[in-house]
Amino acid sequence: MLSEVISQTLGWGYFLLWSLSFYPQALHNHRRRSTDGLSVDFAVLNLLGLTAYTTFNACFLFSPVVRAQYAQRHAHSPKPTVQWNDFVYALHGTLVCCWIGSHFLCARFWNFKSKKQRPSNMALATIAGCVMCILYVCISESWEWIDVVYMVGMIKVFLTVVKYTPQVVMNYWCQSTAGFSIGAIVLDLAGASLSLMQLVLDSSLQGDWSGAIGNAAKLLLGNITLLFDMYMDAMDASIAIPKLFTEDSTLRFGDNPPCTGHAELLNFFNSQFPLLESMKHIIKHVDVLPDRIYQEAEIHYVIKNDPEKKDIVVRGMAVFGKKPDEDRLRFFDVYLDSSQIKERIEAVTSGKV
Repeated sequence: MLSEVISQTLGWGYFLLWSLSFYPQALHNHRRRSTDGLSVDFAVLNLLGLTAYTTFNACFLFSPVVRAQYAQRHAHSPKPTVQWNDFVYALHGTLVCCWIGSHFLCARFWNFKSKKQRPSNMALATIAGCVMCILYVCISESWEWIDVVYMVGMIKVFLTVVKYTPQVVMNYWCQSTAGFSIGAIVLDLAGASLSLMQLVLDSSLQGDWSGAIGNAAKLLLGNITLLFDMYMDAMDASIAIPKLFTEDSTLRFGDNPPCTGHAELLNFFNSQFPLLESMKHIIKHVDVLPDRIYQEAEIHYVIKNDPEKKDIVVRGMAVFGKKPDEDRLRFFDVYLDSSQIKERIEAVTSGKV
């Protein structure tokens, strides 16, 4: 049937997009010879989540016990909505995530020059909590193997929420997405859309929407991925500028020449951000007026490839040209002394430090 062909096309389409989405990050790491800017918690939890998702899909495809228990609970549509592309995607993703994980564990082997990271206590506690949840199901009364599999699937959904959180926090504090591949987010976003479309189509073909609930892991996974990917996109300059600035907005940054319009703003940010390892703002004071906002902040800069990772602290004042009822900035003026930053960039690039 045509509808089944469409379902298979959507399935293998999301498999292709989601599978390709793993590679931009791995290649980004190799191109930079560094994992700086990529959260190790994100990498570890992503690997654990994909391992759980591989197990979930494998059980529904290959376990006669789980498939029989599913048919018993869903008499009107006894065939699970898990597809072969779900399993192949998850297995492939697990292997690629092992490769990315080796960038942290075997940095010397890959000739990476990165700041050493270790999983946070929160990440370790999250892993322990996942194990406890599985054990809890196993000791509960009248449990069946399908209940354990469902819990493994929900762990994948939970880890999808948790894994993005440390990366979002790192991007926010660094005020940069330099270590995180935006290309991966674009592919991830497209794949999530096709994944949800396939699940909805499969459930409608069976005439039983319990199939979507029966595969809640895939349903929630697609929605959560869409949510976080849209947030990550907003942190990329090419996407954020049209959302934050009007078409004729003007930027005046320190002693740099003023920039007007999206193209000039994008050129400015793209010329500045690659020079920085991180940029963290500590807000000191904010005044909101009818037609603008004044903000006093302490900005911490670290120059990219600085062997000493020197923390450069600069006090600054910013004026946001925005009324309370306006969505975008008409102008953005930043007043600060950038001489320390320029001197350090010169020292790093010339090899004097």
